[in-house]
Amino acid sequence: MRREKTVGLVGLCLVFMFPLLCLLQLGDADQSWREVAAHTRPSVVRVEASDLPNTMSAVVVERAPLRIAIAGEVDVATLRTIQDGGTIEWRACYRDPLGEFTLLEATRPFAAASTSPTPVDPAAIGDVASLPGDETAVVAVLVAPTGAAEVPMWVGKLLPDRENGRPYFRSEALRPLRGDGAEAASSPPTLDPMLRGAPFVTRDGVVLALYAGTRDGKAEAVPMALVREAVTILDRHAAR
Repeated sequence: MRREKTVGLVGLCLVFMFPLLCLLQLGDADQSWREVAAHTRPSVVRVEASDLPNTMSAVVVERAPLRIAIAGEVDVATLRTIQDGGTIEWRACYRDPLGEFTLLEATRPFAAASTSPTPVDPAAIGDVASLPGDETAVVAVLVAPTGAAEVPMWVGKLLPDRENGRPYFRSEALRPLRGDGAEAASSPPTLDPMLRGAPFVTRDGVVLALYAGTRDGKAEAVPMALVREAVTILDRHAAR
C-alpha cells in the first residue's frame, strides 16, 4: 500500500510540474531569440531627418563603401545616424523601381568609420524561404536598432507571398519578445514606427527581410534577397 501511495504522489507531482516545465521551455525559447537579437543589433541603426515625423531603422549591408538598406522610399536630401558619439550622413545610391526599399551610402567615410557599425555578413542574407503558394511559415524575430532598448521586439511567423510579380512576406501571430525574466504582456502593444526598416532574423541568424509596415493588421516585409541583388548591381557598376 505504501509503495502504491508513493507512486501516486510521484505521478501527482509530475502532473503539477508539467505546466512548469512548459513555461521553462518557453522561457528558453525567448532566451534564444534574445541572443539572436543581441547578435544582430550591431547591424541595425536608426536613421532620422529633421523633416520626418519618426525615426526609422536600417540594416548595414556593406562596410566599404558603408551602405545601409531602408524600407520604402525616402524623399529627403539629408538623412543621418547618430551613434556612439559620431554622426553619419547618408545619400541615396539605389532606389528600388517599385519603391519597396532604398540603399543609402555614407557621404563622409571618415566620419562613418568613427562609429564602426557592423555590416550583415553577405553569406547570412537569406533568399525567400519558399516559393509563393507554399504555406511553409518561417519563424523570425524583428530586431530593434542599437540604442533602442525601450522599443519592444517581436517574434512570429512570416508567410511568403507574391504581389505585382515580386515576392514579399506577411506576418502571422506576432507577439512581443519578452525581456529577461519578464512576463508576456496581456495586451500586446502595436509595432513601434521606429521598427520600419528593421530586420526579421531567423533563429539561425539569417537576415530574412525588412519590416515595411502593416496592412490589414498584418506586418509586411521586403525579402533581403531583393536587397542583395541591388547591392550586387552597385558593386558591378563600381567595378567597371
